[in-house]
Amino acid sequence: MVFRVVLLVCIFQFLAGARVAEAKPAPQWPSQFSAKVNITAHNVDKTKDYPPWLKRLDVHFDYENKRFRAEFRHTKRTAIRRYDQKKEFLITRVDEITQCRTSKLKDAMPAPEWPSKATYEGSEMVLGQMCDHWREDFGTQQVDLFFKEGTNVPVRVQVETVETEKPVRLTSPDVTYDMFDFKAGAPAASKFNMPKDVKGGEETCERQPNDIGFPYVHFFHYYYRV
Repeated sequence: MVFRVVLLVCIFQFLAGARVAEAKPAPQWPSQFSAKVNITAHNVDKTKDYPPWLKRLDVHFDYENKRFRAEFRHTKRTAIRRYDQKKEFLITRVDEITQCRTSKLKDAMPAPEWPSKATYEGSEMVLGQMCDHWREDFGTQQVDLFFKEGTNVPVRVQVETVETEKPVRLTSPDVTYDMFDFKAGAPAASKFNMPKDVKGGEETCERQPNDIGFPYVHFFHYYYRV
């Protein structure tokens, strides 16, 4: 009899938790902020320099004013996207040589995308802070999203391969995106200016052939691509 009562209590608590999870409102992706992002590729050989297993970025994202900048600290590159001016720049630095290339921007700035089928999984401690945990399940792959609890502040995106479903679900990590030093609000307009080491400014930048542009910067999985 005691076992039956305990079992019923556990079932009730589980169902109550599920109802709370279903009622949790989805966070809104911030549209203006500055932050640092570390991207860890778990299946890359760490003993080799290339491809890098760890990418370190400083990002300045301003969807409202349609502009973006990323400093790739691991490669000393700078990407500037001025959707407001329909142009973009990529600055590379090798030894003492700085090279700037430019191209026209033909498309609109992509808005951050919230996964419509993501489910709330409860709360969890991540990077030393309590976070709301959401999951996007693709069957053979799952993506876990973590936001500072009760806020719209992104903390981590974890991409994992599902190895087995039964008797228990086992996964292995593929890529981890960690965001920290988050500062909400519009970055200063000066953040989107040409770096000082580009002597002569944007007029000296080499035009990309046929304005083919540069690859998107996926700095928080596919949710933020610019």
